[in-house]
Amino acid sequence: MFACMFFLGAANICCAEDLGRQAKVILEARCARCHAGPGSSSGYEFDVRQRATMVPGTRASSPIVIPGKPELSTIVRMTEGKSMPKRGSPEAELWSDSERKLIREWVLQGAPWPEVALKPRKRLPLSHVYKSMESQLRSTVPEQRPYMRFLVLTHWHNNAQVSDELLNQARLALGKTVNSLSRMREIVPMVAIDKESTVFVVDLRSIGWNQKRGDSPDVWSRMVREYPYGLGFDNHTDADLKLASQAVNQMLPAEGVPWVLADWFVATTIRPPLYHVILNMPSTVTALEQELGVDAGANLLADQVKRAGFVKSGVSAQNRLVERHETKSGGYWKSYDFLADNPRANLIRFPLGPETIGLNANLAFKQDGGEMIFSLPNGLQAYFLADARGKRLDSGPIQVVGDNDRISGTHEIVNGVSCIACHRNGIIQVKDTIRDVNVLVGAQRERLLRWHPKSEVMQEQIEADQRRFADALSAVYKGVPGSALPDSEPISTVVARYSRELLDINVVESELFLEPGKLKESLGEAGIKKLGLDLLATGYGLGRYLWEASSEGGESLMQSVGRELKYTPITIR
Repeated sequence: MFACMFFLGAANICCAEDLGRQAKVILEARCARCHAGPGSSSGYEFDVRQRATMVPGTRASSPIVIPGKPELSTIVRMTEGKSMPKRGSPEAELWSDSERKLIREWVLQGAPWPEVALKPRKRLPLSHVYKSMESQLRSTVPEQRPYMRFLVLTHWHNNAQVSDELLNQARLALGKTVNSLSRMREIVPMVAIDKESTVFVVDLRSIGWNQKRGDSPDVWSRMVREYPYGLGFDNHTDADLKLASQAVNQMLPAEGVPWVLADWFVATTIRPPLYHVILNMPSTVTALEQELGVDAGANLLADQVKRAGFVKSGVSAQNRLVERHETKSGGYWKSYDFLADNPRANLIRFPLGPETIGLNANLAFKQDGGEMIFSLPNGLQAYFLADARGKRLDSGPIQVVGDNDRISGTHEIVNGVSCIACHRNGIIQVKDTIRDVNVLVGAQRERLLRWHPKSEVMQEQIEADQRRFADALSAVYKGVPGSALPDSEPISTVVARYSRELLDINVVESELFLEPGKLKESLGEAGIKKLGLDLLATGYGLGRYLWEASSEGGESLMQSVGRELKYTPITIR
């Protein structure tokens, strides 16, 4: 949205592992927006998040890192020569001398890379999930049970290919997602109900999800309509699982779906349509501003606004203008974005828009869309995309804005998921160029100067909003049991793994709660072929969209496989 930036402290090199970890963090922060593998905006195929694509003798087609030889390494020459990141980009302004020195030292020391240790964990059967839920419900007074729902990460715990670090990220992503979808004032801690911290309970009332949304009685009921993995086990041959399942369903009917897989929850609820449904987003900017108590036009006429305009941002090739308004919950930021061929997009010539405020029309810009960020009552942020008429959009037009990180799976800016990835530290610092460079004179120029504060004033305002967001995010992370602070934005990490990576046999068996090797044993060669699971045996893997795709009967492929395993598919339409 406004660009994707964050600050790094001075390097503290104590060992090769620490050096590799810090280099990886810097490269991801400063270079991944343009250099994230095939399809990146740079046109080069190397991915700074994967060492094997950068060094010779591996998958790198044209090595940019020669371990032990910084003078021969393109990455050192380009960063020290300040030609990369590209001049004028947000990342270029954030590179520090200490970071350049660290990258040189990293190459000199052989370009070490942090190893991801895969430690075997004790496998937890599906009965563990149900027994944990049963115990929690029995310890809850009957009047409160209808509000209890569960989010499950046990399948990640069981997957031997998921590192402890990645499992930690998933827990943090879960906490951040739940609180980013809450309109309540308090941060809600994640409560694990098993000692392994793989099953979490959520009280719908604590996040306002017991309230009606549209034509659904509550958020959960609306959400599980989209859920492709609903399975029942009341008739299963496993006696422990059957008894625990029956007990849970008796105490908490919940339309037969009292729990969902946590990675599906994270990847699906922070993008439309559920993102808009859960946060009860209005359909227009006007309605949103009325809800927030903001009269943007009146604020402009009363000089109660802070603006910054700039020639290019991290998500738009055209110039852009952002402005901040105050709300009862914090800041409301809106951007004005433009198509390249818009004759009234030049902010230097037309800085006094939008036209709707009724000032001199000859000096007013005409926007082609916009992006809104507003502070939630708990201190986190929510996001809203709109077209030129102020109508809500699911994604921004690629001609206006784009996402080089492809967080959503494409270059589109998709509301919620793309914005959360970009704004990992809240509002991003901007550098205004319109205050000093514009065509205005006299009273009109004086008005513009009142709207566009000096850089230090805007910086202080952004830092204040960043602190509020940081305090809220810190409370979220402290409320997640057994988790360390993340090096990267955790929701993006989970979304990328869930949406982009092909499913292998480990993922499929884990999501079905099968012992390793049991899928083929249970289905046989004929069953594997009948269900279209041959891709699992080829090494190519299965696309997530195929795993979730519905048959004519409404079952997903996953549910159809579950039926063969004596599970009972549950579909809600």
